[in-house]
Amino acid sequence: MITDVLQEISPDDQMYLINALYFAGNWTYEFDPEETLSSTFTMDNGEDVEVPFMNSSGLDFTYLWENDFSAVRMPYGNESLAMYIFVPEYDITLSELIQNLDIEDFNNWFGGYEHITEEMQEGMSFSMPLFDIEFSMNYNDLLMNLGMVEAFSSIADFSRMCMENLWISFVKQDACISVNEAGTEAAAATIVGMTSGIHPFYVSRPFLYIIRDDRNGSILFSGIMNDPSI
Repeated sequence: MITDVLQEISPDDQMYLINALYFAGNWTYEFDPEETLSSTFTMDNGEDVEVPFMNSSGLDFTYLWENDFSAVRMPYGNESLAMYIFVPEYDITLSELIQNLDIEDFNNWFGGYEHITEEMQEGMSFSMPLFDIEFSMNYNDLLMNLGMVEAFSSIADFSRMCMENLWISFVKQDACISVNEAGTEAAAATIVGMTSGIHPFYVSRPFLYIIRDDRNGSILFSGIMNDPSI
C-alpha cells in the first residue's frame, strides 16, 4: 500500500530506522454493497459534498451517547479488534471536542458501550461514508518545536548506536487507510534518516599530488598519478 516512503538516498545518510505497520480486517457484520447510496456529508467549513454511504440496521453494533458526542463500536473478525467512531454534537466542532479531551474520561469511554434497547430498535439505522485516505508528513519541525532539538544537530549523541558522529536528518511518515463495506485496510511506514554529514571522496581517477611545507609555502614534491598499479 506504501511503495515510495524513501524516494532517494542522500550520500550523507549513514543509517535508516524504519518501522512499518499493516492492518487488514473484515467487519464482523459486513455491509451489503447493494445498500450503499450517495448522500450528503457536511465538512467543518459548512460545505456539503456528495459521497457514497454504506448502510445497515446498525443493530449489531454497540453505542455510547454522551453530552458532547455520540460514538459507535464496529468490531472486526472475532470482535477482539474494533473501529470506534466519535461524532460531536451539532453545537460543537470536532476540533473543540478533541481539545477538551480528558485522558481519564477518554479511557473510560471505551468501557461504556451498550447494545441498543428493544425500544430503540424499531427506528434504528446506521450510515457512514466509505473513505480512502493517503497521508504523508515530515516531522522535523514538529519534533523540534516539542523540544527534540539536539537530535537534529551535530551535537547529538548516538554513540551507543554507532561509533560515527550521527544525527537525525529527517523523520517522515506515510500512512493510508481504506474503509469499505467489507472492512478496513490500513498501512503506515515511518522512517528516521541518520546522517553524519560526510561526503564520500573517492580517488578513483588520475590525480595530481603535492607535498607542501605550509610553514613557508615551499612545494617539496609534486606529481601526477595515472596508474597506481605500477
